[in-house]
Amino acid sequence: MAVLDRIALEPAVAAEALREGAPEASRIWDALAAGDLDAIRIGRAGAAPAPAVPSGPRCLLPGSFNPVHEGHRRMLATGAARLGTGTGAAFELAIVNPDKPPLSPENAAARLAGFAGDEAVWLTRAPTFPEKARIFPGATFAVGADTIVRIAEPRYYGGPEGLARAIALLGRCRFLVFGRRAETGFATLASTALPEALRALCDGVSEAEFRADISSTELRRTRDRRKMGSE
Repeated sequence: MAVLDRIALEPAVAAEALREGAPEASRIWDALAAGDLDAIRIGRAGAAPAPAVPSGPRCLLPGSFNPVHEGHRRMLATGAARLGTGTGAAFELAIVNPDKPPLSPENAAARLAGFAGDEAVWLTRAPTFPEKARIFPGATFAVGADTIVRIAEPRYYGGPEGLARAIALLGRCRFLVFGRRAETGFATLASTALPEALRALCDGVSEAEFRADISSTELRRTRDRRKMGSE
């Protein structure tokens, strides 16, 4: 399998190409969906170039981005500043997910359309973090406290032994864990129970450094209520 360095289009333009079924966009999407490509970097031609296989410090923010919001952007900016990655920071959108149906080109286009022209987005077919680590060796993943808990769930790997193997496959990758609002308060890395092998790969971001009580789920609910109210 391979990694395609870039589609030299702004995310919104790439979204339109996918939505309209433009031949080149469709060809690349089909290769990704079929597993002939592992990842595609989408970003305008004027953006700083990125290596096909990132090396050294790199900050990636995985998510479903339905929709992307300022909390995501602040989170990535905070992670990039902490790591000193500068233009090496990017979002990552997996078209396959262990908990949800695969994205269609139309679904992916709707997500991409929300990104700004100077933002970079990696489309991947990596539903789990061991698979992301294989594509992006040495990356630091910016994740919420809720996500790091899901990473530690044995059900994604066939049981406890599979989880142990999965953590071992993370290799040189690390996690920058951001606090999230929870039913019991504000969950942070320090308040989260994790296997020690996974915790050793994590660094926490304090509430004082970052807190954004906003979620894509709440934004969708607000959008849906407004839509119903206008009908």
